[in-house]
Amino acid sequence: DVDWAVAISGIAGPMNDEGMKSVGTVCIAVANRIRSVTRQREFSGDRSSNKRFFTCMALEMILEAWEDTEEE
Repeated sequence: DVDWAVAISGIAGPMNDEGMKSVGTVCIAVANRIRSVTRQREFSGDRSSNKRFFTCMALEMILEAWEDTEEE
């Protein structure tokens, strides 16, 4: 039983998945017991930068979801 969940799936680089998605593509989901939010973005950095971007994006989404929950 969990209160919050976060999922990150993407292609940080240096290679893509044989043409299906570009390096830097990420899908992130944040969910609590009330709702879930998903977003997809593309970044253009190297592997290390993309991983940082992915993490920062996930943390921003968690904070936004937390603030929305506090307002209810």
